[in-house]
Amino acid sequence: MIGRDEGRYPTEEPLRALEELERVLRRHDWFYEMADSYSVWERGRRERREVEGRLVVCGRRWPETVRALVEEHVPRVFRETMLQIAGLGKEREEVVEGREVDWESEEGVAEETFGATCG
Repeated sequence: MIGRDEGRYPTEEPLRALEELERVLRRHDWFYEMADSYSVWERGRRERREVEGRLVVCGRRWPETVRALVEEHVPRVFRETMLQIAGLGKEREEVVEGREVDWESEEGVAEETFGATCG
């Protein structure tokens, strides 16, 4: 748990943002895709979008704290993916739709490939 007395944050804004990130990481149903119930699946999908959005924003501003929160609260099978979303993953090249993609330098690949934006 992130404590107010640690003195790491100059304002309350970062503390609230990181506490909220920690809350959604801790409460998220990481295995919602296996649910038999559509309502459970839909709730999990909405929560995952919120998790991913918070990771993008917080990962840019507080990378080491976000990395620690992911390591603590995200199941191992999802960690590298969540770190990639936060911009903290390992550098690697992958093939997307028949072409190699350098995830660290390729601009717009998420929007182009997955219809997603980060800003």
